[in-house]
Amino acid sequence: MQRLTIFLLMLLSFNLCYSQGASLTKEETVNYINKKLKEVVGHYMTLSENGDTGSRLWHYRFNRLTISSDNKVKYERMRSNYSENQGTVKYVLGRRYTVYPKDYYEIDHIYSFSPENIISIEEAPLEGGRKASDPVSNMMIILSENTGLMERGVGAVTNHFTDDYNDYYTNFERKLTNPDQKTTSRVYISYLKGDGSNFNKIKKALEYLKSLVAAEDDPFGD
Repeated sequence: MQRLTIFLLMLLSFNLCYSQGASLTKEETVNYINKKLKEVVGHYMTLSENGDTGSRLWHYRFNRLTISSDNKVKYERMRSNYSENQGTVKYVLGRRYTVYPKDYYEIDHIYSFSPENIISIEEAPLEGGRKASDPVSNMMIILSENTGLMERGVGAVTNHFTDDYNDYYTNFERKLTNPDQKTTSRVYISYLKGDGSNFNKIKKALEYLKSLVAAEDDPFGD
């Protein structure tokens, strides 16, 4: 009888642990967020960027989040007006060049912030040419006033030359549009809408990351 009681208690304990799920570490939480963020790679968002007068499709090349040892989060994404890198190697007049289409652009954003400064997480409004039918959407993290940093870079070809037959565009360079970094109270994170639960999953993970960082900073705080 005593053995049966012990067995039943062990089974109950196992079931409780299984139903509640194991607690994730900070690193495991970031890995989970990244797994969801990477889903946008290969998909697009409709935007007016880089001075466009109309909207065009911007394809995601990477979309990732990292956290440093001092608990600063860095979120990076890069979009291009082509779905794949367009650099191709050509030999012109005996010299080797990497050439691109004239209109090839890459636009990247880098946000830095502390999870403890997160006030709320909401669905971002449709603006800047975005469409409700796009496969990728943005969530908006609202931070304590001006506690985040944002850097925006644009990559484009900077050199043009011709031979007797063709035009060539080379020297692809990335330049910052705000080299001093801009303070911000908003962070826009892109996610794939195909899974209707993605917004809530990523939101919960970010809120959980905030609680982990807060507990690490002050384990006996309220």
